[in-house]
Amino acid sequence: MIMMDKNTNYILLFDCYQTLLTDKQREMMDLYYNQDFTLVEIAEEMNISRQGVYDHLKRTAHLLQQYEEKIGLLETFQRQNKVIQGMKKNIAIIESQLGGNPNAEDSLWQLKQLKDSLEQLYLISTS
Repeated sequence: MIMMDKNTNYILLFDCYQTLLTDKQREMMDLYYNQDFTLVEIAEEMNISRQGVYDHLKRTAHLLQQYEEKIGLLETFQRQNKVIQGMKKNIAIIESQLGGNPNAEDSLWQLKQLKDSLEQLYLISTS
């Protein structure tokens, strides 16, 4: 898995698994991690104690980690993205090498098709 700070990891896990959470869990995670609300602000918004918010966020974060351990969506996405980025880099190198060759027109067209397909794959994996 790619190393990242804890908050970024929770944001990505939330993106992957938010549909498996309750409305309350989703709302608290969104307020805290996406909208940068403080625990006090969330407590006021949801009419519960600051400690209640903290405990709820901690349990939900743990639940997200358990989902990732069992399902592995984030890990799969990160591995796919790494492969896609490497392929895009290799295509760019080949394009630059073929660019000066007048007989490489067909190869450049094939590379463009491959690049377009790769971009579509990337868009599918990020949506």
